[in-house]
Amino acid sequence: MKRFSLFSFLLIPMTVAAQQDNSGTVFVNGYARITQGAQSWYMDTLGNKAFDAATPLTGNNAGKQLVQKGARYGITGRRGEWLLQAEYDTIDIQWGDIWKVSKDGRQSWADSTGKLLLPLSFQEAGYLDGRYFDVKQNGRWGIYDSESEQFAIPAEYEGFDYCGGCGRKGDYVLAKKNGKWGVIGFNRQQLAPFVYDHDHYRMRSDEWVTAFTRNKKNVVLHLGTGKEYPAGEVLGNGMMVYRGDQKGMGMINGAGVEVLPPVYEDIASPDPDFAAVTGYVSIQRNGRWGLADTTGRILIQPTYTEFFTTVFDSLFRTQKDGLDVLLSATGKSQLPQGCTDLRILRDAGAAAFRKNGRYGVYYAATGRVVPPAYEEVNEVFYGSDWLKSCLKVVKDGWNGLLDPDGREIVPPQFDEEFTGLAGNDGARLVVVRKGSLYGLFNGAGRRVTPAEYHSISRGPANTALLRVSKESDDDIRYGIIDTAGAVVLPVAYDDMRVISDSLLLLGKGDQRAVMNIFTKNIFSLPDTASVIIVDAHTLQIGQTEGNYLYDLRTRSAITPVYGYIGGFDGGAALVTKNHKAGMIGAGGKVLLPLEYDFAVDLQHGLCLLGKGDKYGVADSTGKLIVPLQYDYSGSAYDIDYQRGRYLLLRRNNAEGEVRLGVADLRGRVLLEPVYDNVLFDEAGQGFIVSQNRRFGMALADGRLAVPCEYDDIVPASINRYAGTFTFSWPLLCKKDGTFEYIRANGQPLPVKVTTIGDTGAYAW
Repeated sequence: MKRFSLFSFLLIPMTVAAQQDNSGTVFVNGYARITQGAQSWYMDTLGNKAFDAATPLTGNNAGKQLVQKGARYGITGRRGEWLLQAEYDTIDIQWGDIWKVSKDGRQSWADSTGKLLLPLSFQEAGYLDGRYFDVKQNGRWGIYDSESEQFAIPAEYEGFDYCGGCGRKGDYVLAKKNGKWGVIGFNRQQLAPFVYDHDHYRMRSDEWVTAFTRNKKNVVLHLGTGKEYPAGEVLGNGMMVYRGDQKGMGMINGAGVEVLPPVYEDIASPDPDFAAVTGYVSIQRNGRWGLADTTGRILIQPTYTEFFTTVFDSLFRTQKDGLDVLLSATGKSQLPQGCTDLRILRDAGAAAFRKNGRYGVYYAATGRVVPPAYEEVNEVFYGSDWLKSCLKVVKDGWNGLLDPDGREIVPPQFDEEFTGLAGNDGARLVVVRKGSLYGLFNGAGRRVTPAEYHSISRGPANTALLRVSKESDDDIRYGIIDTAGAVVLPVAYDDMRVISDSLLLLGKGDQRAVMNIFTKNIFSLPDTASVIIVDAHTLQIGQTEGNYLYDLRTRSAITPVYGYIGGFDGGAALVTKNHKAGMIGAGGKVLLPLEYDFAVDLQHGLCLLGKGDKYGVADSTGKLIVPLQYDYSGSAYDIDYQRGRYLLLRRNNAEGEVRLGVADLRGRVLLEPVYDNVLFDEAGQGFIVSQNRRFGMALADGRLAVPCEYDDIVPASINRYAGTFTFSWPLLCKKDGTFEYIRANGQPLPVKVTTIGDTGAYAW
């Protein structure tokens, strides 16, 4: 990463080397990289060697660094703080927020703050769930409880296995003893004998163990009863489906009780999500499908030709004789006979079906069936949640809309585009389009206005009004209707702007008027060429002879006519008249009289004012916070006088050369104007200053921490246009061909380098 010197900023040549003898970098997050010949290391802010190399971490650990010091490793945080000291033989960060560490033949785990989760005293340590760890001590494995800080299971086993990725945390582990596997609870109770073989697959954490084999055959073990079954499959609802002696499939519940005998060809969850918890199973017998619940009760006899699939939680789709069927759990059909092309429309809570070449709709929440009358039924994928719960229907090539209850709220007479529009009074509205014109229907299906407008949009806040427009030969006119469709203002105005919650500015040609939104009263404004809204009570009226402020409450002018009125920032604005400048408040009060020769708007409610060739700065109350004693450059650009939260003070010396200083936004002088140049730290830590082509560094309060005696100062970055920089202490400074690091107290570190190096991996 290349760093910038001030000399390069000032177009004075300087060599920047990525790797050379005796080089150093700027400090980044508390460290600088030092290189001497082929060796390099990182130095801390006290000048001590911190570590040799660094590797940036990624993912959840982005901004942290894995660092190496000699043969040891550590981790630093995003601000350079030590999370793990560089004292470990290995640090394994592959698990993201938890790190496995080893030191002198002992292992432990740490969280992302660097806290060790268990003592660093075990030969090996594995991670189970954050509380329990499988640890090896004296050649045997046990389970360590980090909450009680003692062994939950003594170290007397050959190994453990645990389902760390299961949906719920288990309260037991698979344990190995004398070459065979069994099950031990965290309470040390033996849950299964040590008679099984095991590989890490088909792991679970509930009452079923499916990861064991016996005599080279897969088995399923129920921990509650201790019963062992031939290989089977455990469903998401905890039901175990197994194959019996007669090759049929049966089902056993979580308590270990058989609820379906092994007489079925298949038993499976009807939910598309295999892991979902459902109270039903799809059963197959004699090639036909039916439905049972998890108590073993047959709800629908197996007479259907397709697998049962759950839709809308409690309904099931299947087929019979090539036709689509939608059934309740009791077997009641929800669709007319003879349906095909069943499509589930989930966002709308509905199902579209086809019969006799037309589509109808079934609504799951109410059971309502819209008869098949449409060429298409489609979901709405845009707009408000309410609009997306509606369905778009097509009939005779035109589009309409069904609401979430299946009512046809927009008849199929329009183009494809529909837009939801929530009225400010809470009304649900739908904008429809026919050709290039728009109309409006409400959520109850009543037509509010025909398709006759070129645009329809929400009107002023807290009102039941809508703004509409019509266009003719590039002439746009605006009007107002309410959410019932009544015309409040005809489409006759070329200007329509909101002044406040109750007032609307209207324009028609050269005429301007104000309407009270609630009373509908309209009063005319004086003849005007332009109107600027200042606040809820005040307008700026522009006429040929100038501008003035107009009070809407008294309906009268509250200022004389000015040649110019600026924008109101912080409640005040610059004004000019007869080549003089002053300042007024939003209510028209004169804050500074018209006696200044020039003025420049600044940020944060401040303005620059001057007389002759001297300038000062006033705040939004009219108070001169910087007296008129500084030299005006003739520039009207605020960047020449203000940099963010600081003011630039300019003064010419005897030779006419500009010298710069700095004040804060209250006018307090931080740096007297004696410097050739000033750069501003983006974090507000201070300023780089120069005098006679020598550089120094001042703190935020103006105290000079680094005197102006250096040939160059190297910050981390420079914004040439804004005149800002970023840096970290200690600061890299050059003098007589050598760079040294200067601390904030002005003292140098005991390390000097001859060239600027690259930060390497340790960088933001």
